[in-house]
Amino acid sequence: MQRGLGAFLVLAFAAACLGGDEMARGSVQRRLLDSAALSGNPAKEPSKRRVAVYLPPSYTGSGERRYPAVYLLHGIGDSEESWLKTWTDMIGQSPFTTIPDLMDIGIAQKRFGEMIIVMPDVSTSFGGSFGVASSATGDWDRFLAKELPSLIDSEFRTEPRPDRRAIAGFSMGAHAAIQVAMRHPDVFGAFYAMSPLALTLDSDLAQNSVEANLALTVKDEAGFAGKGPRVPLWIALGQAFAPDTERPPFYAAISNLDSEKLPLATAGNYQGNLLQLHCIVLDAGMEDEFPHVVEGARRFSKKLTAMGVVHRFELHNGKHRDRLWGRSGRLFVDLLPALWFAMDTRK
Repeated sequence: MQRGLGAFLVLAFAAACLGGDEMARGSVQRRLLDSAALSGNPAKEPSKRRVAVYLPPSYTGSGERRYPAVYLLHGIGDSEESWLKTWTDMIGQSPFTTIPDLMDIGIAQKRFGEMIIVMPDVSTSFGGSFGVASSATGDWDRFLAKELPSLIDSEFRTEPRPDRRAIAGFSMGAHAAIQVAMRHPDVFGAFYAMSPLALTLDSDLAQNSVEANLALTVKDEAGFAGKGPRVPLWIALGQAFAPDTERPPFYAAISNLDSEKLPLATAGNYQGNLLQLHCIVLDAGMEDEFPHVVEGARRFSKKLTAMGVVHRFELHNGKHRDRLWGRSGRLFVDLLPALWFAMDTRK
């Protein structure tokens, strides 16, 4: 009897913490954006892009009410579905394992307010677009800063102002968020970059690394066999930052890729833009298996400080994908509350 009572109390406490059966739920809408900015690219990346949009619980019954929006970009090799399905290593740890769950619980607990979350597919055949204009894979800058906000603002009740629109991402998506926010403070007023990939070429991502040299030897997709997961990353970087339309089938001049084209070097060109942003946050895991991520984020933070750009930089315990999800994960504890607060104070 005592054991049964104890179990009942535990379940009752958990239900109370999560809002119980009466917790209001948001919804997910899906759209397909046929992008002119990506159309006709030599690499034949699809121009029709899936977009998942989380709408908060009050959206359907709130009449003319408008909401701030966070654009959330996935990591390399992922897609917009990565935010909507429980990751393999998080199975059994529900309900803190998808964006809709995190949003519903956070809103119910008043950890943050109601926001629209926009989750586009920004993947490419070799992992990701990095949010830049490329003659190989298409103009991802225009897709993210112009076409996508135009679609979202026309179809959903957003507040179409930069101080009520933020961009964030993980890994490759974090890099893309930085790129887009630096260039477009008139569109996005804040960014949050979790474990940003390839802010510079250094350490394990050095130009003379084994993987970079292997990438130079690959002539077709069959050539990736047995070379490891980091070789395609070099193709993706080459397509984004050293595209060459005369070099099929990848249209990337990897030997021309250098750090001068990456955010650590280019941030100085956007000092005025960065100073306009009202919230900038970066983080990285101290045990990240991509050591350049930690060093790149640290050096990027140091550069922002030298430019007088107010921001927050945090190191956490864990590897590249650690501490994203869960009750104490970065999304629930840090990213969503930080961006909500940043936008809420700009009403």
